Amino acid sequence: MKEISSCVMNTIHNHYNSSFMWTARNEIEEKWSYKRAYDIGWLNLTAVDEAPILDYIRKEEEYNKSQEKEESVEKSEEFLQ
Repeated sequence: MKEISSCVMNTIHNHYNSSFMWTARNEIEEKWSYKRAYDIGWLNLTAVDEAPILDYIRKEEEYNKSQEKEESVEKSEEFLQ
């Protein structure tokens, strides 16, 4: 991901007189999240400490999984009624 983003940004910078727009969130795959790539330091010039960001991402993913499980249980209970 880091290598791809670097190549894209360098190509655009060196060969085009334009801008490149990358969606902030991509619904296809999480690995294409601009916000995460920026926060981890892949796109910005001032990299930040990864530990708090990765911890936040882990907690966010755990929360999303728990929400999905709750929704699944609720749907199952509705179906059984």
